[in-house]
This record gives sequence, C-alpha cells and structure tokens, in this order.
Amino acid sequence: IYIVWQGKDINNSDKLYFIQSSNYGDSFSSKKLISFGKANDASPSMIIYKNVIYVVYQNNDERIWMIKLIRGFDSGERWSKPIHISNTNVNCYSPALIANNNEIIVVWYDSRDKITQIYSNRYIVKTGKIKKDAKLSYRNYPARKPSMLQLKNKTLLFWEEGGRIMAKYTDTYVEPPFVYSYTHPENKWSRL
Repeated sequence: IYIVWQGKDINNSDKLYFIQSSNYGDSFSSKKLISFGKANDASPSMIIYKNVIYVVYQNNDERIWMIKLIRGFDSGERWSKPIHISNTNVNCYSPALIANNNEIIVVWYDSRDKITQIYSNRYIVKTGKIKKDAKLSYRNYPARKPSMLQLKNKTLLFWEEGGRIMAKYTDTYVEPPFVYSYTHPENKWSRL
C-alpha cells in the first residue's frame, strides 16, 4: 500500500508526504517528506506504473499554481526532482493522472481562456519528454475538477461543467496508421 498526502511542515507550508506498507496495512513506514518546494505543494494524485510511483500536484513556487510531477523509485525510497507539466503562466488546479502505453497522461483545469477549461499533457516514460498542452473542453462554460479512469482500451475523462458532468473518451492503444502509396514514393513531395 502506498499513500501520498498533503500536510503542513514546521514552517506551516503545505508539503507532500509518503508512507508505505508491505503487509497489507498492518503496519506502515514512518512518513517521508517527498516535496521540497519553497512555497506550497498541494492536491496530490498518484499512480504506480512499471514499478515507479508517479505523483502530480500543484506547486506555487513561481507565485502561481503550476502542475508538477515527481517519481518515486525503489518503493518510494528515492524521489526525483520535480518536472513541470503545465506550460502556461496561469493558475492550474486539481491534477489527475493515468498511465497508458508508456505515457503518463495528466489533466487539470486552468483559466488561460478567461473561464476555466480542462487541459492535458503527456509525460513520455521512455524519453522523459513533456508534450505540448492540449485543450480538452471547448464549451463556453467553466470546466473544473477533472478525473480519469481506464476501461479496457479506453481512457475516460470526466469533469464538472456548467452544473453537469461531461465526459470524453479516447482509444489510446491504437498505433498511428502506416500510410503507403504505390504511386508515390514514401516521404517525398509530389505534384501529382
């Protein structure tokens, strides 16, 4: 059992803590501080993928709430430095994540479009690269509190929007199609 939570440190700042149990919750390790931001760390969300613990959270070291990701190795004994997930200069809130096909998919909401909208980004496990933010909600209503789950080959995203629960899904397991033409060579421009 792995647990990550937000709690106050000795300076009354919000930080993230971690404990784990290897005996089904009969006993737990002592708590371990896993975030070391200068300001506050809040709203953690956690998954385990390929024996690595992934935690996304809000951090306001830059005086706005950014979404960051840390990784726990060796059952949480070692933790990575934070990686910026959101690529905007506005407050970002309520991160959630899932793992799929060697990617960590992170969603949150922010107000870069004057009203809050749902955005996502992907952390590529193999390369450690971060992709470009993608907007997922488009209606002219405030969208917030995203949550995700996976059912078979589909990733489902839910959020609150204008007093309703909205949903989107994607089949993230499908590989990009291979395109080939018998009449035109591959990867060459043609005027035909």
